[in-house]
Amino acid sequence: MLAIIMSIEDSKDRAFVEEIYHLYSEKMYLIAYDILKNHHDAEDCVQETVVKIIDKIERFKQAQHQNYLKKLIVIACRNVAINKYNENKRKNKAEVSTTVYDDDDEALTMEIPDTSEDVEKIVLSEYNYRYIKQLIDKLDSKYRDVIVLKSMQFTNEEIAYMMNISVELVRKRYSRARAKILELGGDTLYGCRNA
Repeated sequence: MLAIIMSIEDSKDRAFVEEIYHLYSEKMYLIAYDILKNHHDAEDCVQETVVKIIDKIERFKQAQHQNYLKKLIVIACRNVAINKYNENKRKNKAEVSTTVYDDDDEALTMEIPDTSEDVEKIVLSEYNYRYIKQLIDKLDSKYRDVIVLKSMQFTNEEIAYMMNISVELVRKRYSRARAKILELGGDTLYGCRNA
């Protein structure tokens, strides 16, 4: 990581990125790991996020001056991790290759889908995720933001600071958001929880 940072020519920019890395690399790793569930991919995600910060350094400096740097870093890291997750998902739709020969003894490669995982579990898991995401998306932004930040393992105090509200209000919004999700989800949500 330091090689990337050391390649920044402007010393002020280099110091700015070093400070971001030292202050937020652990938080970026946790965000990425929560999405990717893989140590190496999470580390790659942190590195890619730092590269994005370097590429858009003026935007991040502006965010620092306007006191939303941490929010912007969280959003950038989360987006990098989600992109990595989707990329991994596409790659994991593995195909097993087998060679067969036609009538002229020409080698042909035959693609056979990998069915090693329980397809029903995958479909249910994907359905649950999408359904709950739809419910969260229906929430008012003040509730949705708290749910999203809590899912990224931010503390109530950190969320209160980022949203510029009291810790007690964070607790109330989180509680109300959960109740609203259960209300909106009804029987379907209870079915998802038991699946």
